[in-house]
Amino acid sequence: MTDAITTVLPAAPAETRLNPFNMLATPGKSWAETHPNEVTETAWCPTDGPRDSRDSIPTGGGKITAKGCPDIQINAAAARNQYGYTGAAAHNPYFTNPGNPLRDGYVLGFGNWFEDAQIMGSKNGPMAANKILYASEEGGKEALRLVQQQIPGAELVQQTWGGGPFMANKPMYLVKLPDGGLMNAGGILSTYYTGGMGVMTSADADLTKMIGNNVSAS
Repeated sequence: MTDAITTVLPAAPAETRLNPFNMLATPGKSWAETHPNEVTETAWCPTDGPRDSRDSIPTGGGKITAKGCPDIQINAAAARNQYGYTGAAAHNPYFTNPGNPLRDGYVLGFGNWFEDAQIMGSKNGPMAANKILYASEEGGKEALRLVQQQIPGAELVQQTWGGGPFMANKPMYLVKLPDGGLMNAGGILSTYYTGGMGVMTSADADLTKMIGNNVSAS
């Protein structure tokens, strides 16, 4: 009986086992080495997914105001992205792209743009209102800023919801368009910032559509 022969192949050199989806400018070097003048990580919300040298991480993320809300400082230059998009969203510090993807917690302090509210009048006592509809003052101001990028004459107003025996215990912030149309500030924030996961290339077009849907019919 002939003994079986086992052949052991040598391990492939480490440099041949690079992640094929990490399209770095120089294979074998770290992202920081190949992009020395750019933001290379988001310490407050890390991502270890594929990277692409066509995409950059915008500067200015991970900052909050004294009230814990996102501190949005618009960047002068658009974040590089493989779509070539240079609209307002690409100047936002939380702009995302395939190399810097959407993820929970990316927009630091996003939840502090909203406040708890209650609906009064039920025989069972106060009921919690949809928090997304109740932007805080800082949240309202950011929603207004977003709309004013497209409609400079928009303004921020407050209105208390009520109907029949039911009444909210606090007013909600609304963005009023020049023709009288009203947009819920919290809804604007939730859509534009993708629920706190980041700003997509489609955010500006989505906002344009929202504005169009809220134009007054009068």
